[in-house]
Amino acid sequence: EDTAFTTRDGTVLRGWRVPAAGPDALTYLYFHGNARGLDRRAERFKLMTADGSGVLAFGYRGYSGSGGEPSEAALISDAKELYERLAKEVGESRIVLVGESLGSGVVLNLARGRTPRAIVLDSPFVSVLDRASTLYPWLPVSWLLNDTYRSDRFIGEISRPTFIVHGTEDRVTPVEDSARLAALAKPGVVTRKVYPGAPHVVPWNLGPDKDVPAFLAQVK
Repeated sequence: EDTAFTTRDGTVLRGWRVPAAGPDALTYLYFHGNARGLDRRAERFKLMTADGSGVLAFGYRGYSGSGGEPSEAALISDAKELYERLAKEVGESRIVLVGESLGSGVVLNLARGRTPRAIVLDSPFVSVLDRASTLYPWLPVSWLLNDTYRSDRFIGEISRPTFIVHGTEDRVTPVEDSARLAALAKPGVVTRKVYPGAPHVVPWNLGPDKDVPAFLAQVK
């Protein structure tokens, strides 16, 4: 179902929601990647909710009919508001944070000091600053970038169980990035699974549709 959320600064975010099937079911709070909008994730959401889990996903500012202009600061602020709202409704222990590509940077910043049930990261990067420095070594990117998404600084603060999925054929964020990110986490926090032949943003039907629920079933 379509839903809307008005942030504290008056910006209206447009989103989709599938309510959880019952009070004990989990709800995925989903933060999408940079490419396109929520319509691109429709089939993924169907698979994620097949077991009765819920999904709440909003388009970033400037995406999928949401107002405003995107920036790292604005996206993080919106994410915190959305989390607070959902936590009051279903409880933190029923929230699974999902960050896809760019969304992984949003989720890792958001999750600091919070206690969701778990975290799922799909094709995460070390940081946007790191990727830009690798792709454009001749530019002073540390001076030029306003939005750096320093996941490498944030993941060490995360204590909740985290599942990373990544494809070997990712041409946007090399699979080595998630290995580097996992190495920066606290011991025992991160479980990482690599999918041979999978592209950037692992198709849910290539294994995550089974692997993610199996991981969550083990989380206390």
